[in-house]
Amino acid sequence: MLISASSLLAENCQEPIVDNFDVRGFKDWKLNSSGGTITYSEGYKNQCVLINRSSFGGDDFTRIEKDLPVEAWAGKSIMIEAWVKAENIKPGKKVVYHHSGHIDFEVFNSNYQPYYPPDWGRYINTFDWKHVVYKWSIPKDAVRITVRFGLQGATGSIYFDEIKIYKCDN
Repeated sequence: MLISASSLLAENCQEPIVDNFDVRGFKDWKLNSSGGTITYSEGYKNQCVLINRSSFGGDDFTRIEKDLPVEAWAGKSIMIEAWVKAENIKPGKKVVYHHSGHIDFEVFNSNYQPYYPPDWGRYINTFDWKHVVYKWSIPKDAVRITVRFGLQGATGSIYFDEIKIYKCDN
């Protein structure tokens, strides 16, 4: 669910995991690309991550991912805050909802069935820097939790800066 930044103060959240990419680089992030590039660029405030794809085939993706420790996050809420900018993001020929730039998470439960947030950050077209904040519940039976930022089934460029990941009580 997209929430306003002003409501952050009212949330019962721990100090965030912060990644602004100019101090730590991609430490603790997996670079996951089936085509496309993941590089650095001038960001909103600092150096940011730039994800670019000029061609695609089907459901291809280029993204950065971070696994979260299940024991600490299952049954909690996750809040993701970031600055996002997009340039010429276009879904592939097979246009489905998730073919876009995106911020989301992937959770597998004890039966290894995937769960995705119903209203994850989806970005198409071109827009200048904007601040986004999303909050979702993590199922209690989660066995794997991964946050993901990138492009899937789409071409274009997407930038992410000042990524913050909060663990919150429900």
